[in-house]
Amino acid sequence: MYVVMMKTRPEEFRVSSTLNQLFSDDIIPLFEILKDEYVEHYKRDIVTGEFEYEIPEGKKNRRKILLEKKPEDIITLEKLNDLVAGKKSFIDFYRFDSSVPARITPVYATLPLKLKAITQYKQRLLEISEYPNFIPVVSIKNKKPNLHTGGNFRDH
Repeated sequence: MYVVMMKTRPEEFRVSSTLNQLFSDDIIPLFEILKDEYVEHYKRDIVTGEFEYEIPEGKKNRRKILLEKKPEDIITLEKLNDLVAGKKSFIDFYRFDSSVPARITPVYATLPLKLKAITQYKQRLLEISEYPNFIPVVSIKNKKPNLHTGGNFRDH
């Protein structure tokens, strides 16, 4: 078996969509999720239902007003499943254990900071189980990990 390591950056998404026909039981991709993907929702006028617009400071062109991202708008795993056409894939959420590494840009720090909380991390790992073709990769980032879970992982 050959495992191809892919990060969830635009370039890797493009390569994966081009090469996904090569993924099989012999070549399985491992996706390291750096940030979540969301369905974008825009503000609408209550009466007309039309999109509302704003002109950002220092700009000339207007744009739709993007609403705040919500957890229920996350489509990361769904997007990956579509990308690999339901084929086996290892899924790993990028995490770090202490301060934000200097090489990480802020856009890629949000998700790992959320996943420092073990309850958030467990919840996201359990989301992977909703896809029969996804295989979770567990990252232990604590310098002195407490490996005792007291039972089934799902019970916590």
